[in-house]
Amino acid sequence: MKRSPLELKLTYKALGFIVDDSETILDIALQSEPDLLVKHHFKNVCAMISEPLTKRLEDTLSLLKITKREFIELAIIEALNQADVIMDECGVTDYLEDLARHQAKEREAA
Repeated sequence: MKRSPLELKLTYKALGFIVDDSETILDIALQSEPDLLVKHHFKNVCAMISEPLTKRLEDTLSLLKITKREFIELAIIEALNQADVIMDECGVTDYLEDLARHQAKEREAA
């Protein structure tokens, strides 16, 4: 069974639990050079979530020694990949392509 990037990272962190894992180079760079955020087009993604879910997230991240940024980035990528598959299976991709072709024909006719 092929594992997603998030599953691979979490497995890696879980297996490396007893080994000291330092912060990623990106996290260190972002902390020391805040201008990198603007230069490389980073955006903050915020959402209000329940306190129990926040605690669970923080506890898991602390235990696995993974940054919130890295975890959320991997989770968003995995969720978006799943959404792409589901939208394709449900015909959303075909619908949007048909709509774009129809709109292009309308513009040509105008």
